[in-house]
Amino acid sequence: MTSAPKLGGFKVLKGVNRISLALPKAHPLPRLLRLIAGEKINLPYFTCVQGESAWGLHLAVESADRDRTVTLIQESCGTIPDEAASVILSIFPHRSDPTIAARLLGLFDQEGLALGAVGNSPSAISIVLDEGLLSEASSALFEVFQFNTYRTPSDWKLAQRGKEELYKEVVASYQEQRPKTYGLEIADRHDFVSAGLVDGNLTPFGTTLHACSQHGFNLAFLSLGPPHPERGETLTFCIPGSNGKAFARILNDLRSENALISRCRAAVFTMNGPHFGDRHGIVSELLRAFEEHRIDLLGLSCTIASVTGVVPSSQLDSAVKAITSSFEVPGVVKKT
Repeated sequence: MTSAPKLGGFKVLKGVNRISLALPKAHPLPRLLRLIAGEKINLPYFTCVQGESAWGLHLAVESADRDRTVTLIQESCGTIPDEAASVILSIFPHRSDPTIAARLLGLFDQEGLALGAVGNSPSAISIVLDEGLLSEASSALFEVFQFNTYRTPSDWKLAQRGKEELYKEVVASYQEQRPKTYGLEIADRHDFVSAGLVDGNLTPFGTTLHACSQHGFNLAFLSLGPPHPERGETLTFCIPGSNGKAFARILNDLRSENALISRCRAAVFTMNGPHFGDRHGIVSELLRAFEEHRIDLLGLSCTIASVTGVVPSSQLDSAVKAITSSFEVPGVVKKT
């Protein structure tokens, strides 16, 4: 039996509502985000993935903003989103190791705990789940992980007492003309893979990510759901490009589980800033810039004050130009 991976810890953000929907491509995604930013609604969690005919969106808002956000979506998109009172649980650091995500998916599948959403940042993997599952989920984490800060679930629960308010995000009281970043990292030649399983069983996804880890592939992007009406539960991930036989075998094994798979060559960008996690409008500003520069965004994950995005490799230079024209970027680092 393999030893439990050692992680630094995990944090929980309470008092949020998850809102999920499929948005037809005919409806401009930036328009919805502009409406949300216009109402000064902060998004402590946001993921979106481009499908064949629609965007799959997961977002979280503070519970006090739930009604306004749902009304905006209903009025502007003509759809009633799925939503639930939720918590955001983040484990860190995952060091871009697919094993961490694999064990996380396997654990929740084994325990029968429904995942509302999954996204990643360079430092953490964040999951959104119904608030009633927090106690069971936090205890289950200790079955597959070791944490430097807590030895047992009881240690973690004891440490949370009296600190609930410390985990709530505070919306910044000002807005920069150009949002500041600490820097922009880019990496080309990645494989962007989207896989759907109709039966909703997450185990094959965990097996796939574990196999990627065994072959030394790093995990640059991760998003789970929302479920597609035809493809079922959908996992989207991005790893450094490999045209070798090893990755082909990994995908063939996943196809043997009746998974529907799409794959393309892509580039990944990551950035964070001093107020990315506590001010509204960051996602809206990014999508506005991409719309103006005609960037075909493939996927986006905004968690733990970080933004990770995926674009076609052919549009990487244009994406960098779009970001640097709208954000204050002290430097661009190209990762190999």
